[in-house]
Amino acid sequence: MGGDVAVGEGVVGEGVVGATFVDSVAAPAPITILNPANTGRPVNYALGAGQYSIESAQSLVHNDGTQVIVFDRGGDFGTATYTLEPGTYRFVLTDAGWDLNTVRDQVADTSMDNPG
Repeated sequence: MGGDVAVGEGVVGEGVVGATFVDSVAAPAPITILNPANTGRPVNYALGAGQYSIESAQSLVHNDGTQVIVFDRGGDFGTATYTLEPGTYRFVLTDAGWDLNTVRDQVADTSMDNPG
């Protein structure tokens, strides 16, 4: 067992962790941001240290675990700031400008909207 170790192999007793073990380490669960088609306009937001723009009918996935999101609500409604846990969130237009809602069980919501 010289110094050559193929990718994906671990060498027992030499302190090398096999790729299979490393690959099984869970990455942070993603945060998915949706901007539904019915909004008809893009939304700009900051998440963590990044700046993003999401067009209507698009989604963006962020894989850095829990993050703070900041976005302008539009008009004179000011700025919204939320701490997002991993999950799915949807931008919505309200009487108070942009807001962000948690998307819970989309399958259940869809089946309730389209019975049988």
